[in-house]
Amino acid sequence: MADKPEKKSFATRLRDIFKRSSQPPVPNDIVNNKQVQKAVFKQHRRKRWRALRNVALVSTALSTILHFNPDIVSTSYDDHMAARGYPYAHAKNFHAANVRVLDRSNPLLPFYTAGTSVTEGWREADRQNMGMLTKIVITPIVYTAGFAQGVGDIFSGNALDAHSLSTNAPLDQRNVYIRPPADDFTVNDFLREFAGLHLSNLQFRNDNEAIARILYEYVMLHEARHGDQSKSVSTALNEADADRYAFAVLETRGYKPELLQEVREIVTHGRTMASVLGGGTSHATSLSLMRQYPTAFDAYEDGATFKRLHDILADAVHMNEDRFDENMPHGNRMIYVSAALFVQGTLNNNRELREANNHFRMATLFFQQASGYALFGPMENFHNINVDYLKRPYTAAPDKTVPAAKTQPPAKRPLAPASPPTS
Repeated sequence: MADKPEKKSFATRLRDIFKRSSQPPVPNDIVNNKQVQKAVFKQHRRKRWRALRNVALVSTALSTILHFNPDIVSTSYDDHMAARGYPYAHAKNFHAANVRVLDRSNPLLPFYTAGTSVTEGWREADRQNMGMLTKIVITPIVYTAGFAQGVGDIFSGNALDAHSLSTNAPLDQRNVYIRPPADDFTVNDFLREFAGLHLSNLQFRNDNEAIARILYEYVMLHEARHGDQSKSVSTALNEADADRYAFAVLETRGYKPELLQEVREIVTHGRTMASVLGGGTSHATSLSLMRQYPTAFDAYEDGATFKRLHDILADAVHMNEDRFDENMPHGNRMIYVSAALFVQGTLNNNRELREANNHFRMATLFFQQASGYALFGPMENFHNINVDYLKRPYTAAPDKTVPAAKTQPPAKRPLAPASPPTS
């Protein structure tokens, strides 16, 4: 009688399952056979292609279904706003033929954004007289990018991460797709994401909920305005125009003047805080809200001026590192340096920088009051912050390779070009 086989432990049996060691070994002559190897590789490749084909077919089918049934994952602009209690005909304020608002939590959203990206891409290709081959080549790239955008829209934790998608089609033929902010964002949420103010107790002259309601409408008007703009214009100018137009429409809504004025102040000072603390140039629109319709030059100048102030403040913070408490946030240090520049008159001879610094100071004081004077604490002597180095000639190490006595004088500045002759 044959000996009873030794019973394998659970761990051994589990190992055999994963390693497939319980299967009888394949003879070497079969393993090393070239025809067998080619057949196995071909079969494996076919399985991979079938899987990719099935994924492509399912994705295309879903995108096609959603294209013809957009209400599954999006809503018309007017219906979206009406559902949130804004009883206005919003679409009449825009030229685009179709403005839709995406459902940012719908799991089918990536398939919809991918499909709309391809559709708009093909329409743009037709307007530029591109051939079918070009459209076929760009389709997988555009589809993948649109799908990734949809996935990002679902999983983004930013309550204010709003944006719009449109093309340079004629205004009356444009389709605009808006990814809205979260429905329940608060004023504090808005300023945390919008201006980088991480405070939870901001209180303003008017009720915070009433302010948040207008801010939501402002964001939606701003994004819809992007759908009517030229895509070849500078981003800074388009952002300035979107802010200006949003408030132009809000002024027709019948809000109390004092409430709307405070909302304008919040947005204006918030834009200033974000531009100076963050150093971004494309959303430096606060000055455009204080003047008449801006030009492209104004938009570039606004961004450049705030960026210069940002660089000066950040550099001065570094130069005065030993003057601040090590636990003080970097943004608060920039606020103190800004006050030192004002107190010491460092920018008196530079009108653009002086005005930009004054706008930044007004913004910090506005939010200091709203925070119950918790944004930054008192500082005894702003003269202790060293900003004099900004006005002194740069002292570099002596030139080592050129003897001091033979150093050449600086080259003369080239002559300005002659003015064109006048007729």
